[in-house]
Amino acid sequence: MQHPVEISGLAVLSFLKEISAIALKKTEIVKTETMPEFLDRLKPLLAVVGLPETILTRFVNVGFSGGEKKRFELLQMLLLQPKLAILDEIDSGVDVDGLKMIANGLLWYKHNNPQASFLIVTHYRRILEFIKPDVVHVLIDGSIVRTGGSEFLDDIEARGYGSYAKRSE
Repeated sequence: MQHPVEISGLAVLSFLKEISAIALKKTEIVKTETMPEFLDRLKPLLAVVGLPETILTRFVNVGFSGGEKKRFELLQMLLLQPKLAILDEIDSGVDVDGLKMIANGLLWYKHNNPQASFLIVTHYRRILEFIKPDVVHVLIDGSIVRTGGSEFLDDIEARGYGSYAKRSE
């Protein structure tokens, strides 16, 4: 989500445990996790996304910085282990250090789940400096007007999206 909702009164730990339990039920692994088992799985993921354990006692997204919200979303993705993740402006409102943490988390996930794919929606090139895309699409007014490799990112940076809008008319 571009703007995750704050949920006052719902502790991050409870939220994560519940979404994890739902995800486990949908897999062939019907086993339920005890809290200690869950924490053993969760704590290394906190380190991957650069969030402190103290976040577990906070309410979901309440008082989170922009970077914390994005890294918390990434943490949820790591727990749910999707085959396809659509990341809509995961780089929006994130400083350089946060962006590096997000990119490292995505790269870590891809390394550990090579069958997984990401669709990264972004207006800026910053995240693509850390994660080299296999394919780049330029989308204008709901239509893909250009597809190519990462080699044409320099052209987009230099000329902007306007030159592609003219091609789509």
